[in-house]
Amino acid sequence: VPDRILRVKTEDGWDMSDRLAREEGLHVGHSSGANVFAALQIAEDAQRSGRGGCVVTIACDRGDRYFAPMKWERRYVW
Repeated sequence: VPDRILRVKTEDGWDMSDRLAREEGLHVGHSSGANVFAALQIAEDAQRSGRGGCVVTIACDRGDRYFAPMKWERRYVW
């Protein structure tokens, strides 16, 4: 049962997916990037409030769909 649902901008999802590829070697799409972005926000909130705890998210994605430029990609110019 989720504790919270957060809205994440598509741009933030793409930025996090870039970061995951660069820093963690995980090639995922922007939806998984948004999952991780939200999880980090929740972890930071918990840290600031002194609650601590464990934050879990699932990145059920694979990167092979993102190799070729597609119409909806943010960096692709038509």
